[in-house]
Amino acid sequence: MPTTTEPMIELKRGDTWIQTFEWLYSSNNLPVDLNGCIADLDLISLRTGSRVLMISSTESPSSLSIDGSNGIVNLRVEADDMAILEPGQYKSDLQLTFSDGTVRSTNTFYIRILEDVTFRQ
Repeated sequence: MPTTTEPMIELKRGDTWIQTFEWLYSSNNLPVDLNGCIADLDLISLRTGSRVLMISSTESPSSLSIDGSNGIVNLRVEADDMAILEPGQYKSDLQLTFSDGTVRSTNTFYIRILEDVTFRQ
């Protein structure tokens, strides 16, 4: 099974995943204007290579919301969506597409979904 030695975010299967991404200019630490951007995030299993979650800010309702003036993208994946994930290791990134067609992504980050003790479906 492929694994990584990169730092991992640990979440339990069936728990709500809440995360904030902040986009700042490195030169002055001011927020990047994200108004008009589209945000996309995929979660890929390291074991199988398959995409297990595909999230876009264009969906309604969406797990991604953009606070454009403050350079913030909020992620909230509900417990029901997280419950379908098998315990294991996954990789992801957040991709922004700006209104002029420019595409920028975060570094790849890794997530470990832990088996839960109390699990209701």
